[in-house]
Amino acid sequence: MNLEDTIDAENNVSTEQNIGSYQILYRLGKGGSSEVFAAKGPWDQKVAIKIQRRPKKRRRFLQELDIPNSFYHPCLTPIYGYGINNEGWSYLVMDLIEGNSAATYTRKMSSGKKITEAVRICAQVSEALGKMHEKNWIHGDIKSKNILIDRTGQPHLIDFELARPLHETGRGGFFGTRSYAPPEQHEGKKLTTSVDLYALACVLIRMITDNLPYERISNSKQAYIRKTAQPNITGNVPPKLKQLLLQTLSPNPKDRPQEGYLFSRLLCDSINYTPPKPPIPKTYSMSELSNILKEGNLNVRSYIPHLYYFTGASRELAHMFVEQKKEGQQQGWVPPEFGLQWRQKLYDYPSKTIRCMILLAALGGNLRSNTLAAALNLSRRALKEELLKSPDILVYNNGRWNLRFGALDSIILNHKSAPETIRLLNSSKLQDLIYCRIARYISKGNFTEACNLLRVWIDEKADTFRQWIFLQRLLRKGVQLEQYRKILLYRLEGDWIAALHLQTSNEAKQMLKCLESINQGAFHVIGTLKKLCRSTQIDVMIGARSVYSEWHIANGRFHKAARKLKRLCTETDMYPQNIGLQQRAIMHTHLAQTLMLHKIGTQLEKWSITDSHRQMIQRLKNGSLDQNHIPMDKLTNRLPYLKAKSEIQNRNPNDQSIEALPFSLSLGDRAALLSNPIWRDYEQKLRLPPSPKKI
Repeated sequence: MNLEDTIDAENNVSTEQNIGSYQILYRLGKGGSSEVFAAKGPWDQKVAIKIQRRPKKRRRFLQELDIPNSFYHPCLTPIYGYGINNEGWSYLVMDLIEGNSAATYTRKMSSGKKITEAVRICAQVSEALGKMHEKNWIHGDIKSKNILIDRTGQPHLIDFELARPLHETGRGGFFGTRSYAPPEQHEGKKLTTSVDLYALACVLIRMITDNLPYERISNSKQAYIRKTAQPNITGNVPPKLKQLLLQTLSPNPKDRPQEGYLFSRLLCDSINYTPPKPPIPKTYSMSELSNILKEGNLNVRSYIPHLYYFTGASRELAHMFVEQKKEGQQQGWVPPEFGLQWRQKLYDYPSKTIRCMILLAALGGNLRSNTLAAALNLSRRALKEELLKSPDILVYNNGRWNLRFGALDSIILNHKSAPETIRLLNSSKLQDLIYCRIARYISKGNFTEACNLLRVWIDEKADTFRQWIFLQRLLRKGVQLEQYRKILLYRLEGDWIAALHLQTSNEAKQMLKCLESINQGAFHVIGTLKKLCRSTQIDVMIGARSVYSEWHIANGRFHKAARKLKRLCTETDMYPQNIGLQQRAIMHTHLAQTLMLHKIGTQLEKWSITDSHRQMIQRLKNGSLDQNHIPMDKLTNRLPYLKAKSEIQNRNPNDQSIEALPFSLSLGDRAALLSNPIWRDYEQKLRLPPSPKKI
């Protein structure tokens, strides 16, 4: 059976086909040695899967996996994983870039804009090449199709199959794409890093003029033409840029710019282009807010949810509200002039907008368009048209509406009478929302029922900031909820263990006993952990999935670990996401996927509010995070995967340890091990299907 039997090589691909844990959706393209498909991943995200289509190319696929892990740059696309199907064909899983090739991107632009955009894009790609050139590597196949521009205008350099260190060039054969290659590449000679810049100059010329600098001719004449003919650069190209392009297309490699960083600077200088600074976000991250509180000598742990809620993390308001809190601890966070300004301003908004604001204020915001529209008896289109007229107070993001800052909640709710709020909350379309029932009880003054419902909600769901809002409303009414206040603060810090210690349920006690046993090296409780993964109590479920996934990682069962983490990583709340990402980082550490570790670390950094969390993130970015809860050092001699891994790392591999792995690991997990270079000399001992010798 060959690849055509697994995946239709023609245009139509069955969406029922799976590759590993990925469901094929449709084909994106086909090249000489590979085929690329869009697929749905285990986290419900769309990805691109590149499948080997030519025999004996496994090492090239592994090299393509290694390069983004070795040369980090925003233009390099992270590769999530590597796999092998039953027939021995390799595949790579990477980000799906939805956009156009470099030449297509600029095709319909005006002449002036073409030049600016072409220089911007090629300068960024040249910077990425500079990362490779620093270590004497070349991409080797720069062309328009290998530079994709996404919807934001960010370029992505792809396809590293032909990349190689300079010392592996000059062996007499041609590799690359002839229309973009310099004469020495056509002749199979020793190459320099300028080969990539020559090809990038060809891309830039095509982006500006819609044509390549040399006509397509027979392969045997390609090198001769490039040595003897002047490149064709038509159109209104600025003289300084044209001179640089001619220099970069010189047949003599020594006359060209020699590395990507230099060429990037020369490109920008040639048209006096200054790369724009990244726009300053309108909001702060949690980590940045914690720093502002530290600078104001305010307690970070106690005050950060207040600051986030009242200001909506607004850069404009955060410092103002911190100053107010410092000056008048008893008066609260909201400056008097701010409150007065908005009380007056509310009279300027239409009644439909006010009704929407009341619902958002009463329910803690973050409501879907269809929920709001149904509650207000409006169509979604009419709702959106109405609310988009008030961007100063309403924010629309990812299909959800919010008030721009929580400090408006009490102002808005006091703007209308309590009966008006209750009437809106009585909408039949909102009855399934537990927080709507809590809001209704609070509006009616029934704080006991509101408190009981809030406890159930916090026990069973992760909706941290909305829950904090309702908890504060009840605390202001004199209700005793100190235990739940502490639980929410621990969740903000990502500390599910501390949150569990405050709970008295049998499942919470079971989970803590499991953790204690595991820390002592007793693993008879793994079956109990598996059952607790289905708990309806959110802290128990998160803790159980966190530890159980780590147990799978310790056994080398990466796909099972990923399935257990799926629920955490796909939640909308930061608490389960935070825990899920930390455990995914352990998995990527075992597979030596440093670019994924950097990506996860960057995301976790935004939520980091404690020094211990920041230290963990730093370890993660350095690639040293290999355990959170499982004492893997105690398991090294007890689990086949950890034993074999330890022996290989200590340069004392034992054939019997490695040969035992196929009995405990699936093909998918054994193939994933090749992501880490330490395993690549043991393909046969891992009993991986050999790379096919023919199609």
